[in-house]
Amino acid sequence: MMTEPKAIVSDLESFVAIAKQVIADTRDKKAIPGKLKPYLEQLIRHREWLDERFRQPNPDAFAVYTLHQEPDDSLLIMSAVFLPGQGTPVHDHAVWGLYGVMENQTEDTRYERIDDRSRPDYAELRVVDRRLVRQGEVMISYPPDQDIHRVVNTSDKPTLEIHVYGADLSKLRRRVYDPQTGRVKVIQARVPVN
Repeated sequence: MMTEPKAIVSDLESFVAIAKQVIADTRDKKAIPGKLKPYLEQLIRHREWLDERFRQPNPDAFAVYTLHQEPDDSLLIMSAVFLPGQGTPVHDHAVWGLYGVMENQTEDTRYERIDDRSRPDYAELRVVDRRLVRQGEVMISYPPDQDIHRVVNTSDKPTLEIHVYGADLSKLRRRVYDPQTGRVKVIQARVPVN
């Protein structure tokens, strides 16, 4: 059972302060997303703090905006905007993370690797979960077992999400997967692309 957060989070500044404290105080990095989840749930309920410029969609691909980045890269917070039909490829993060839906909803499909991981350019994947993540809900990821997923806006309205990661994604070796062919592409980018 999740305990209620001890502090009230209603803006980015208060969330950042709590996130930094949780990161500093938590030895088991796998526990960080679970500890931050109730605070992110609070943050996404208070939508007025997010400036309009970080809510703008891109007609060509989903839009991502950096909201906060720690100088030591221990914390990255971004907004992501998906127009109807837009989504990510199947990808991983290579670090703990969580995202919350601030407006609308998104479909999150989780995968697991079922191959022996002996080939860096190949992976066999199996869908283990597919769910609609509604406004106010938060999803957690942690490598390697809960890290491969795809997000897509299957609705007819834009979706706004807040993403939180334990590193600068552009400095990590992440992967984009093609479930049909098994092809794996290594990327170093904040935004997963095919």
